[in-house]
Amino acid sequence: MRLEDIVKGNIINSQISFDIYEKNIAIIGKNGKGKTTLLRILSGNVLPDKGSVILDEKIFSFPLEWSQVTKYQRSIRNKTLYFENQNYLYSNFTCMQNVKYCMADGSFNKELFWETLEEFEFDKRFLEKKVEELSLGTKQKISLSLAFSSKRPIILLDEPTLGLDIDSKNVFLEFVKSNKNKRKIVISSNDNSVLDGFNTFLLCEDGEVRESHVNPYGKS
Repeated sequence: MRLEDIVKGNIINSQISFDIYEKNIAIIGKNGKGKTTLLRILSGNVLPDKGSVILDEKIFSFPLEWSQVTKYQRSIRNKTLYFENQNYLYSNFTCMQNVKYCMADGSFNKELFWETLEEFEFDKRFLEKKVEELSLGTKQKISLSLAFSSKRPIILLDEPTLGLDIDSKNVFLEFVKSNKNKRKIVISSNDNSVLDGFNTFLLCEDGEVRESHVNPYGKS
């Protein structure tokens, strides 16, 4: 997956270009500077105003004809899994109901899910609780365990460490570094404590996106 000369309103106006398949990427920058917008473009939830997205050698040039929008979104969603905060979970379902629903179509690795949940030291008594009754950190553990067990090649995570304690952040970081699921992970985050697991950084600032292979914020 490659983006070329992407523009979206005044939020991203610098004609950014980068590819995903070769690295894990951390999108960083102050709030309101385009991090989430860029993730939504990668997920297909937001369409660029200008530029091109290349998927499996198929080039989609923007603005798209309306007849191409559904085809484009279907193509990109076959490649990506997008978790925006905990919005992937149904709040009125229990954790277990959410897990069974996600696992039903075979797009998640069940063994890896339970292994990851164990590493997060998740209290399994919460599996029968409704998501709306859980703390932010507990919801994040379920969401991240699902994300890390996805079979789609690109995992997109918006502020994935919000609500996590130090030990859980370390589990997250070790998973990214070990690349257990052989997927590419793209996050938006200002949590410097987990950025060492990433080798490419996209700094969103005043409508521009600058690529760097060194953490602009320095080591945590």
